[in-house]
Amino acid sequence: MEIGLAASPYIPTTTTTAQAGVLENTPRLNYTTGVANPSLLLEPSRTQLVTKSELFSGGFWGNYNSTTTDNQTTAPDGLLTASKFSGTSDVTAHTLYLNPYPVVSGNDYTYSVFAKKNENNFIQINTGQGFGNLYANFDLDNGVVGSFNTLDANIKPYLNGWFKCSVKANSSTSTGQSTFSLIQSSTDVRNPSFNALNNSVYIWGAQLEQGSYPTSYIPNHSGGSVTRGVDVISKDLTSVINNNQMTMFVDVKSLTSITTIIAADGFGDLRWYHQAGNRFRFYKMDDADWITNSFVVNDGDKIALTITDTQAKLFVNGAQVGTTFTLTTSFQNFSNLNYNVGSSKNEWNQLLFFSTPLSDAECITLTTI
Repeated sequence: MEIGLAASPYIPTTTTTAQAGVLENTPRLNYTTGVANPSLLLEPSRTQLVTKSELFSGGFWGNYNSTTTDNQTTAPDGLLTASKFSGTSDVTAHTLYLNPYPVVSGNDYTYSVFAKKNENNFIQINTGQGFGNLYANFDLDNGVVGSFNTLDANIKPYLNGWFKCSVKANSSTSTGQSTFSLIQSSTDVRNPSFNALNNSVYIWGAQLEQGSYPTSYIPNHSGGSVTRGVDVISKDLTSVINNNQMTMFVDVKSLTSITTIIAADGFGDLRWYHQAGNRFRFYKMDDADWITNSFVVNDGDKIALTITDTQAKLFVNGAQVGTTFTLTTSFQNFSNLNYNVGSSKNEWNQLLFFSTPLSDAECITLTTI
């Protein structure tokens, strides 16, 4: 027995229950670098505003010269829950629309869906009430964004021909509306009219969230909203670092930071800042000193911060960044790491702590890409 929209493959159990599929409030791993080396995805808190995010034939969605049939093919989560979105022979627009929903005026929202080609190679996401008549076209054969006039539009490949398509728009009223449309090419206008008989694509996992970029999918079968909490890493380092010297190494795959936040708190008097523009910087609380320069984190950086009784050095991608900083006082109490991503988004490949400060040569070797 299980809760969900479709039966999943058999899950063996003993005396306790078990879970499968996309689970809420669990760590997410990104396998874009390969199955053997996934990165840990750390994300801010977001609220999924789409009700019944996988049930497109329900009363929360409406069809205009189109049909949707649920549970037609295997979804990105491996279950038979993806829907078929088909057009009709009428020479008009063919849309699947989300009924009007409340939004906060003046805020950015991101609308996304997983899509896969079937008889048709294209899908359009467009907005209406509350966001203006905006649209973005997506090529599901070549995995590219076509014409668009939204604030932003992105497509990301997934396994088995699936793509995650997303658009960003800014609300101007307290009510919004969003639509999927069948189109014939990547350069079509908004809601084009054509005979869409025998035209269809597969869709799954629609998501609407307040924010300027898409986060990982939040399943919603509740009929209301679902909120995923902010990702936090907490680790007792007492057995690793027992003095005021150490080296911290981070292999960061990617980073999105909209505003300045304190990412690492409760780590003695060391603070790790994420700043707007995807920048890192380290700060010593007791002395009110920035101990490193601000530096940009790109897609795939290796960072080492080494601390002695008297100095702090920063190495990025095989070279020292900035000058050696002379400490006013020694660091204290590297006993616990509490890393809160706040409003940023990270993908970590590796996080290491050494109980001694590594040499310059060792840091250069460790951080060389």
